[in-house]
Amino acid sequence: MEKTLRYNFRIKPTAEQEAKLIEFGPYARGLWNLLLSEDLRRYRYDKTFLFYPEMAKLIKDLKVFEEFSWLKPFDSAAEQQVARDLDTAF
Repeated sequence: MEKTLRYNFRIKPTAEQEAKLIEFGPYARGLWNLLLSEDLRRYRYDKTFLFYPEMAKLIKDLKVFEEFSWLKPFDSAAEQQVARDLDTAF
C-alpha cells in the first residue's frame, strides 16, 4: 500500500490581503453565474455550449460594456480560472 503525505497550511493574510480575498468571492460567483447563464441560453437556442476558449474571449469582449464594468477590477488570471472550472464542470 502506497502512503500519501498530507500537509496542512494556514495562511495569515494582512488586513489588505483579507479584504481582497473577501472581494474575490462575489466576483467569481458573479462571473460563474454569467457564463453559466450564457451557456444555458445557447443550449436552449441551438444545442451548443461555450467551452474555455470561447468563454475567455467572451469575458474580454464583455469588459468594454458599461453594464459589465464590475469585471474590470477582477484579476484576469482569476477570471480565466473561473472559466476553466466551469468548462471542467460541464
